[in-house]
Amino acid sequence: MMWKLSAEQFRDRIFDVLGRKQHWSTAHFNGSDVTKEQLNVHFRQEYAVYIRDFAVLLARIVGKNPPWQIRRHLATTIYEEETGRLSLG
Repeated sequence: MMWKLSAEQFRDRIFDVLGRKQHWSTAHFNGSDVTKEQLNVHFRQEYAVYIRDFAVLLARIVGKNPPWQIRRHLATTIYEEETGRLSLG
């Protein structure tokens, strides 16, 4: 049986799950095992994979034709991600 959660309940449950999550690399990043050069490479790769392509992911969701309110929010977010003009002026 599925229960409908309020937005607050859903947020709290998600944060609870994220708070328990332990990634295998955390100890390496927090310790002295990883050099600054390795971190530089890692974060450049993270940018290329996750940040740069985020607007493309959102555009694909828009292409699935969700309700107009969602499309509008996604379009605004895509514009912001691509230009920075909403938050940076």
